[in-house]
Amino acid sequence: MSIKRHNRRVPTLTLLTVAVSLGLFGCSDSDNSFNDDDVIPPSTNYEADIQH
Repeated sequence: MSIKRHNRRVPTLTLLTVAVSLGLFGCSDSDNSFNDDDVIPPSTNYEADIQH
């Protein structure tokens, strides 16, 4: 492979890398507002009606 041929591929590979990176960034979960106040603790009281 000649150097001239290799140099033509660099802009194409750079553009492809940037496009894939932006696509993956768009798929990420960017909701960083999680805190413990948003979580409802589970109830520890249980009830059961047994009928026969």
